[in-house]
This record gives sequence, C-alpha cells and structure tokens, in this order.
Amino acid sequence: MRAASMNENGGMYIEFAVCMIVLFSVFAMLLTIPPIFIYKQNMDSVCRQVATAAAEAGSVGGDISEFAQELMESYGIEGTVEFSGDISDERVQLRSRFTTTLHATYSISLGREWSVDIDLFSTTQSMGRRYLK
Repeated sequence: MRAASMNENGGMYIEFAVCMIVLFSVFAMLLTIPPIFIYKQNMDSVCRQVATAAAEAGSVGGDISEFAQELMESYGIEGTVEFSGDISDERVQLRSRFTTTLHATYSISLGREWSVDIDLFSTTQSMGRRYLK
C-alpha cells in the first residue's frame, strides 16, 4: 500500500480530479432538482384553490379565471388553467363533477447557454356545491 502511494506517475491526481468532477456534478444536481418539486407543490395548491373557488361559485367563467391568474402570479407560476366535465355555459350545477387542470412549464438552466423545459400538470377533480336556477 505504501508503495502505491509513493508512486510518482501522477495517477492519484487523475483519480482525485475525476472524483472532484463527480462530486461537483452530484452537488449541482442536488441544488437543481428540489425547486422542481416546490414548484409542483405550488401548482397543486393553486389547482385545488381554483377548483374549490369554482365549485363554491358554481361558475368557471371570468371571475374564476381572474382569481386563478392572480393566484398563479402570487405563487410565481406561469401557466394555463382549463376546466372540463359537466359544465354547461360556464356554469357548474350542484353535484356536477368537473376537472381542473393546471399546465405550466418549468425551465432548468444548465449554464448560460443550455436549458431544459419540463412540462408539469396538476389535476384536481371537484363537484359543484351550488344549485343554480
């Protein structure tokens, strides 16, 4: 063992350099990945709040769209909200099921020149809570 450490051909420096590159790459990944999960949790929260507001209001029209935009701005999310299901004329009747979908794109920058865009979706199912005449 001692003879290997006394070797003067520089192999130890190459191993050290490779280990440092791997270590810094893992460290960079640990700093880059968690913000995606935080962004997705914020998207889930916004989607649930918008679905609850639409169910309470009995509508998926302009007021709910404005509420969704304000909520997304406060969380720093740039995306679109879509509604589907038992909706007629932007109205949701009592016990009518509908789905709220929030779509956003998260961009991870790899240096100054490269970036990777990740499409994220958040979906919540809800039911109308208001009887509309």
